[in-house]
Amino acid sequence: MGYLEATGLSYRLADGRQLFEDVSFRVAAGQVVALVGDNGAGKTTLLRLLNREIKPVDGSVSVQGGYAFMPQFIGSVRDDQVVRDLLLTAAPGRVTESGEPVWTEARVQRAR
Repeated sequence: MGYLEATGLSYRLADGRQLFEDVSFRVAAGQVVALVGDNGAGKTTLLRLLNREIKPVDGSVSVQGGYAFMPQFIGSVRDDQVVRDLLLTAAPGRVTESGEPVWTEARVQRAR
């Protein structure tokens, strides 16, 4: 059975402030969880650590099996990604290969 596990994660901002410290949890395959907190508490930073976009000051992340990560601003005015892009990155190789040419053609047609 797969899982996503954070052990003792700590993160410090560029200005030296400690954002969070010693965060540990385990999410097993099939579990549904929510990450709730005030603005600026570090929710997005924690997710970026789990996705290995940034490195923690302390602690580690381990994954058994697979998972998909949906960025906070996908499909927003900040980029040209849509949910379909996320689904293709999480799909098995054969699905990704068959979906990519269709997506490329759709982008060309939309741009005209």
